[in-house]
Amino acid sequence: MAEEEKKIGEEEQRRIDEALKKAREEQERISDEIAKLVASGLRFEDAIREATGQDIKFSEDRLRDAEERFKKEFLSREEELLKKAEETRSQTTKKKVTISTTKKDDVEPSTTISSSVNGGLEAVKELAALSGVAVPENITRDDIKDIIEEIKRKEIVEATKASVFVLNYDIEKIPVPSTGHIYGLTELSRRKQFNKPTVAFEDSTTLEPKILDDVELPDFNVLTKATLKNWTSPSASNIEINVGGDPGTVYRLMFKNITTGEFYNWEQEEFGHGYNMYESKCSPITRDNNITLKIPATNVETEYNLYFIPTDEGTIYDNGPTEEYPWVLNQLVKTKTTIKFLDTGVFSELSGDVVVDHFPGADLSMEKRNGEGLQAGEYKVELNATAVRQGELTLGSSLSSDGDLNIQEHVNSLGEDIYTNTEVLDVNLQASVDGGNGTVSGSITLGKMGLRESTVYIMTGSIFTHKVDGLEYGENI
Repeated sequence: MAEEEKKIGEEEQRRIDEALKKAREEQERISDEIAKLVASGLRFEDAIREATGQDIKFSEDRLRDAEERFKKEFLSREEELLKKAEETRSQTTKKKVTISTTKKDDVEPSTTISSSVNGGLEAVKELAALSGVAVPENITRDDIKDIIEEIKRKEIVEATKASVFVLNYDIEKIPVPSTGHIYGLTELSRRKQFNKPTVAFEDSTTLEPKILDDVELPDFNVLTKATLKNWTSPSASNIEINVGGDPGTVYRLMFKNITTGEFYNWEQEEFGHGYNMYESKCSPITRDNNITLKIPATNVETEYNLYFIPTDEGTIYDNGPTEEYPWVLNQLVKTKTTIKFLDTGVFSELSGDVVVDHFPGADLSMEKRNGEGLQAGEYKVELNATAVRQGELTLGSSLSSDGDLNIQEHVNSLGEDIYTNTEVLDVNLQASVDGGNGTVSGSITLGKMGLRESTVYIMTGSIFTHKVDGLEYGENI
């Protein structure tokens, strides 16, 4: 009977030893697998998941916690195997375990375990040796518990050397989205119709214009009000604009008919009396910030102003029109250019004016002319001048002997600015005198016409010399 129990104990010991061996082999295999995965470039925590097959979650800033979890995982496995071994040993050797209690002096009695099967204790001793935990010579149940707790507190030596990463980085402030700014207006039509303020760059020391380049910027800039360059027709039309700014930013627009003093009603889309403005918020979707302005038909020249106005929210307008420097829309009607003598006050009569009706900015050199053998933009001219008080006219000294005129000295086109002047392309005129009468005849060729009414003057003061009562007038008149 004793021999049979001994065999059973030995068999259980063998199983326990095999279980512990497998635990160590599994630990070594997983450690080797982690080492290989880390060496191949996988992150430590991902290597643990891959090797153990467990979806272990890690916090972003505590990788070392993941390492501790990994260590505890294997300790837990070993402890579980040890408990199973202890339970099996206890069941099979229960009848063979004797407990002897000794007491010396005032020392508490100690319980010593003796068994014919010491495989479980050997497993504990081996595990303690691997962990560097001291084992008493006469081990007790309390000692086993303490040894297991000590093993759990011990740090498992890493199977592979820890990798050290040296990171080079710059700490940058997280960009904060801009708010409360309107960047400006954009005219969406292909043909620009608004006249906009211009920026003159100036040097703060000399107050003279300064050339822009990639290196040196101007000290400051000065806005100048819009001048007539673009225009729209007198017919009814639509103009589309777009407001650019930070999403959610409130803005206000004013569109005013300066000629009549009326304000644009944004709901009814027409001009009327009474103050009216448009208020909205910038959308993050660009096309949602498009606005259509309906321009009515007119038969007289009309001027409109478009500009931003302040909001209750304190919106910052980085760019765009203001009431002082607005966008200006000029609705122009059909106009005319007159070819005539310049009245210097020493002639009793000047006649023969040539009036050319045209649309604003029309290019007559591109139009076809029929009859009289004239070229595109060419007009016949015959101007007459009569001296006062029966005075006598002679040709000016600057003229050639045959009285031919040239465009530089004897013809001048005048308008409000370069955009309202009419372009003179060619002059084929000849001057003649007969007593107190002077004549300039021939043809003059016009090109791009002025946007508004303009005049092409034939300079009488440089063409004729006027003698009255023995005094001469001319040349510089």
